[in-house]
Amino acid sequence: MSIRKKRRNRRNKVAPRKPKKESFKGILADVWNKKKSLRTNYRNIGLASDLQKDLRKKALTLRVDCEISELDYIKNKKFGNASKQDQKTKSNTSIDLVMIRENVNRKQAIELMKKKDFEQAPEEKQEKKRKRFNEKDRNATKSMKNSKTDNEKEKQEPNENQNKIKNTQKPKKKKKRKRKTEYDKIKEKDDEMKRKRKQSYKEKLEYLEKLGQSQARPRLKRLCGSEMKLMKQLIDKHGDDYKAMERDIKINVYQHTEKKLRNKAEVYLKQVEDFERYRLKREKRKLERKEKLKEKSNGNKKVKTKKQWHKKRRPRKKYTKGKVSALIKK
Repeated sequence: MSIRKKRRNRRNKVAPRKPKKESFKGILADVWNKKKSLRTNYRNIGLASDLQKDLRKKALTLRVDCEISELDYIKNKKFGNASKQDQKTKSNTSIDLVMIRENVNRKQAIELMKKKDFEQAPEEKQEKKRKRFNEKDRNATKSMKNSKTDNEKEKQEPNENQNKIKNTQKPKKKKKRKRKTEYDKIKEKDDEMKRKRKQSYKEKLEYLEKLGQSQARPRLKRLCGSEMKLMKQLIDKHGDDYKAMERDIKINVYQHTEKKLRNKAEVYLKQVEDFERYRLKREKRKLERKEKLKEKSNGNKKVKTKKQWHKKRRPRKKYTKGKVSALIKK
């Protein structure tokens, strides 16, 4: 049975397909020439590879009458003194100005620059500079005249002035010590703590340096409880026969090799020796404590051990369910 094809209703209008927007990548792909460099491709499209150069040229075309010194004055006012890179660009801008003014090539512009000084400041600025220097000279001469008159007076009456100065000088007041507030006391304590910490750090560093020079201790190897039981069973059964231990599948469940069993047996024996030493020390301490208690009891001094204290302590009241419910009802 064939499936009936779905027919479209002619009355329902279908919207036409919208044209796709052209991307910048597609335009570049059509125009871009891989054999040429980046700057040449940009120039063909109408883009600028170096924005600073293009902006400089536009500024020169707009402000041809403006001197270079004025441009530098504005630049230094905003951004400070010119750096080494700005000094290099300055010479290029001056040559560009000459090329625009007189419609000359670059070589001819450089020759003209050598003949004439195009970088001179305007006359107005030179006048301002002269005025500033003149004002400084006037102030300097006034100060010199005043100093001469004072020196002449001192020469006429040197002793009288000196005696007056000695008498008029007031004794220096001793600065009053401020009372220490709680904050100052806390601050002093913190400073002392910091000093002590620094000293302790130095001592620790010296100790660690000595340890570093000395030989490192060997690492202690220990066996867990399950391994201790396993080794005890194997040693009790086979003794020093490690090959028999390796074949014993019932006890040696993990199938350790002969070499591994030998290493574990050495660790096991050392561990047993250490435990015995610890047990003997513990027994000695217990005996010493009992002897001390007997000596004190002979001197009619009642000493209460931990067990005696627990006997006299009253047990806590244990409320049953009925009593607790009765208390809650009240």
